[in-house]
Amino acid sequence: MIAEDVSAEDLSEVWRTIFERNPACAGIRFETLTAGALSESVRRSVRMTPGLFWCPLYSGLPHYRLRFGSGGDQGGLWRSGRTLRKLRNRARALERATGAALHVLELTTCAEMVAHRQDWENLMARRWQTRRLGAAFHLEDVEPVAARGWLRSFLLMAGSRPVAGVVGYQGEGVYVYEEVGYDPELARYSPGTLLLFRLLDILSRRDPPQWLDFGEGAADYKAAWATEEDRVDGGLIVRFSFPFWFACRTARLASMATALARRLAGAALPRTVRQRGLTAADGEAQG
Repeated sequence: MIAEDVSAEDLSEVWRTIFERNPACAGIRFETLTAGALSESVRRSVRMTPGLFWCPLYSGLPHYRLRFGSGGDQGGLWRSGRTLRKLRNRARALERATGAALHVLELTTCAEMVAHRQDWENLMARRWQTRRLGAAFHLEDVEPVAARGWLRSFLLMAGSRPVAGVVGYQGEGVYVYEEVGYDPELARYSPGTLLLFRLLDILSRRDPPQWLDFGEGAADYKAAWATEEDRVDGGLIVRFSFPFWFACRTARLASMATALARRLAGAALPRTVRQRGLTAADGEAQG
């Protein structure tokens, strides 16, 4: 975390010290850097530091958070009776389709995660991020977090069949909703939404965080549950090398060209087509 009032000069000294004391450090990644003055201060501090450069990953993405109230009271969290009835009906329909009762497993250690390795691999391999973006999930990545006691993941099971899963971390009063997967064969029953609802209920009753961080990126379900929204930038501070600098700049230009092409293509489509495309993408991301 970086305080809003820290100077670019002080940040530059921090980056210099980190890289000097950690020769094996390849870079520092920022995923939810508040857009605006703080983001500009970080970029300026990197420009001030010899041997480093800033590689932007994205800019101005929506970032959603849910604030947990005192005593487990979330204020507007629990939706209308109509929403609750809808979720209960979907849960019953999912139980009928699978022939088994739903229950949630909370996993907080590497041993517990490994015991369900096949479940995680099956769920994550079928999510859209893996299929479209190649964003593979590796169970070993949770080991450093588990070692700190921050691991807090959940599996929604229909009997012995995993139907949805969330890899999450909780520390410093924040629960990070990090990796999400669900069984696409059961998408019509919204297993991801059912798990999210039960996850929020568990978090509110047992060791509640102050915040739930949905991460960056737009999605209907994030906007529906979040209590706060801001804009964030993402990027890397890395050691300077001409090949990597050139690769970052080339990728940035390609990303800008792709975004422009999509914008122009979208402008030429009827409004209803654009809306359906966005809705479909959001629905698949959430399950």
